[in-house]
Amino acid sequence: MLVYLICYIVSFILAWQHIYVLSGLVLLGAALWLYIKDYMRTGNLIHLRGLFYLFFVGGQGISCFKLSRLQTDWALMTWISLFLAVVFFWTVFEILTRLFDGWSEKDMQSVYRFFSSGESPLQAKRILISMSVITAVSLLAFLFEAWRLGFVPMFSYGVPHAYSEFHISGVHYFTVSCVLVPSLSVVYSVMTARRGRGLTRDRGFWLAVVLDVVALSIPLLCVSRFQLILAAGMAVFTYISMTGSFSLIHAGILIVLLIPAYLILTV
Repeated sequence: MLVYLICYIVSFILAWQHIYVLSGLVLLGAALWLYIKDYMRTGNLIHLRGLFYLFFVGGQGISCFKLSRLQTDWALMTWISLFLAVVFFWTVFEILTRLFDGWSEKDMQSVYRFFSSGESPLQAKRILISMSVITAVSLLAFLFEAWRLGFVPMFSYGVPHAYSEFHISGVHYFTVSCVLVPSLSVVYSVMTARRGRGLTRDRGFWLAVVLDVVALSIPLLCVSRFQLILAAGMAVFTYISMTGSFSLIHAGILIVLLIPAYLILTV
């Protein structure tokens, strides 16, 4: 935390002097250092605290670059709030880590077996139902926003900053909830395979495919590169957390598929 505190103060001073690039680079460096530190200490590629540092603090660093002309300097309260968010997360994480530090590997395995068993509340059918409900709610919210605002960002012309204007307070949160569906799809697939059935292409499998297509179509129609990458990234991290590994070939395929979509959305 001392390193983060020093980097944060330096970044704040640089931003106050309108040296935005250096301000962002300092926070990006802090995010990488904090993530690598937790990774080297635990050997866990998706360590929760490390990921929080990487994306939250790293996201602050990218935002400090002021890449968009729409961005303005952060207010002092914004700097304080973001700093306190990291401090509180670190504090709570440390407390919980110390509380559960005495749990043995056998205890953790028993908990894991319960939550991955057929009798668990997380059984495959309920995951599929959850995916269906989230996709339906997200799609309905998207259609309502499109109807109420009168345009779809992907097909809009003459609408400056189409994605930024495609928001209805309170509704848009439901629209972007579709990013959870690919992760749930990974959980469904892994659980189905672990029940001794393999990845069978039954009705549940094809329903999951359809739900994934619909869920990924919404960020595309909203012209949201962030939501698209977030959905894919969360699915990858979910897979790693459940299997403990991830094929480099699959990673390459995912990147190849994401690059064209990212470039199209950028255009």
